[in-house]
Amino acid sequence: MKILKVTDVVIQVGMLVFFLMKAIRNEEGMDRIIYAYFWVGGYQFTSCMAQYLAGYNQQLNSSRALYQSILRWVVAIGIISLPLYMFFLIGLLIFSPLMALFYTGLSIRETVKIIGYEK
Repeated sequence: MKILKVTDVVIQVGMLVFFLMKAIRNEEGMDRIIYAYFWVGGYQFTSCMAQYLAGYNQQLNSSRALYQSILRWVVAIGIISLPLYMFFLIGLLIFSPLMALFYTGLSIRETVKIIGYEK
């Protein structure tokens, strides 16, 4: 599992750095930065759900349980607010970078713990 966690962290950090550099260089215009939200958020959501379904790290890290609770609330609010989806999307534009940084930090901490346990 150590290799999978390290790979997961490398992909997350790589995506964040890549899209941040594209935004700084303004290669495709700021209107294209929305793609970064979908790529990074989609990958992190998939990673989180895969680890949840595998039952991995549930007892190891209470931060993961917090992240999953927040994720459930975001999905529930998104479903409830479908008639007013524009307000929800504007809120996500503000909230999702914080969620991405939180999940990346969480993954890095878990990976460091796993590497320490497996030595």
